[in-house]
Amino acid sequence: MSQPLAFRAQGNRGLRRAGWGRRPVRVSLDGGWLDIAEEHGPGTPLRLPVAAIERMRIGFVDARGGPFYLTTLWPAGDIGIMLGFQSGAGQDGREGLQPTASWLEMVKLQQLAAKTVAGDTGIATIWSWGWGTFNNPGSADPDKQAAACVYLWTRDPTLCNAPGSYNFDTDLTEGQINLPSGVQCGWNGGKIKVRDLARLTRALKGNAATAESALLERGVVNATARAPSRSVTQAQAAIVKSSFGGSARRYSRALRRNKLGTTTARAIIADQIAQGLVTTKVKPQTYATWLGGAETTALNTATCLLDNIPTAGHVALTTSFPFLRVATASPKTPATPPTKKPTSQPPSRSAARR
Repeated sequence: MSQPLAFRAQGNRGLRRAGWGRRPVRVSLDGGWLDIAEEHGPGTPLRLPVAAIERMRIGFVDARGGPFYLTTLWPAGDIGIMLGFQSGAGQDGREGLQPTASWLEMVKLQQLAAKTVAGDTGIATIWSWGWGTFNNPGSADPDKQAAACVYLWTRDPTLCNAPGSYNFDTDLTEGQINLPSGVQCGWNGGKIKVRDLARLTRALKGNAATAESALLERGVVNATARAPSRSVTQAQAAIVKSSFGGSARRYSRALRRNKLGTTTARAIIADQIAQGLVTTKVKPQTYATWLGGAETTALNTATCLLDNIPTAGHVALTTSFPFLRVATASPKTPATPPTKKPTSQPPSRSAARR
């Protein structure tokens, strides 16, 4: 597998512009993990899980929840990505990958991943190395010219006519993130809107992960059963009467205090009603079992901006907003602990850009 390298410019801004004074940060892929460590610097590597080569870009995501680890350390404009395409055993490059078409596919996917990361983060440059022939065994690789041509073509088709010269998969949409404007996540039969995620995240005091999981659950539930608008209105009126003494003004103040808009509040009420309908519909199966299967199916085809894939599992939003609880609608059995999306298959841009 190619070993990417990220580097940061140091010192005088003029020297940085000229490309001098760079202090590299090694990003190496090893055994399904990605290490980020400053070369020639103190500290231990940050180890992040990496699912597959097509999702190399996930390695740049902060495991602690920030969008991209490197850009939390330095300005994005001071960061570059360098991809290594060395040959020879133990060089973290081709490592004997055959046939040639498979190696060319890998070169293409590495460059596509780097382009996505750079575009999403504003990282300044993408570099490559490993094209020369050196003294180490295996360095004299007859496919280097082909690999270099594919790399250049993937960056810009005018740089080299790789499809006309070499046999490889020329699909540039493979493993990419292509979602309609305003969509955070899409899967076969459902989606999460950026607007809805932002609203719920704000109400949950910035907890975007919980908000995204709740919206995943909403999406799969609504594909099976939806709460009638009239039922939502009636449930809302019952909440106002029982919890706020019939005062719409007090109810509105509670929404504002919790940073909830009326649309988001109604959606939380509707979630409970729809979950109750599904609970009845899927008997004798429990809601938890049904939800686990439905969300797993959805996540198998999910694509999300910045590769922020939601976790599966029931999210009881009324834990955060108890005054919106509908007395008889919500499922009583929690789902199994959240699990990440299966990563044996890369996300597809053809799925319905998080």
